[in-house]
Amino acid sequence: MNPKEIESIQSQIDELNHLLAEATEPVYSPLKRLDRLGILLLKLQDGELEGKFVHRLEKWLCADPEALTYYVDFMMLCAMLRCYFCPDLGVKGLVEKVQHS
Repeated sequence: MNPKEIESIQSQIDELNHLLAEATEPVYSPLKRLDRLGILLLKLQDGELEGKFVHRLEKWLCADPEALTYYVDFMMLCAMLRCYFCPDLGVKGLVEKVQHS
């Protein structure tokens, strides 16, 4: 084998090792963590979050102040949007709508 072939093979091996490292030991990313939290919260609001995941979400929010802040901000935004787009419902109308859902 000539040096160029060896260098090409080594480059491919390095690339495969990098991909393997990403798959087995993902780099910690707060954004990805909060993205997952956002997805859980959307499913929770849609009533599509299973009970075991609701329990996990509760534990997560109790253990992680950043996640709890995200949760509160998310719910406040949802409440403000609902009040803005459904002003005729008012608080009483919202409670009745939720109870009948």
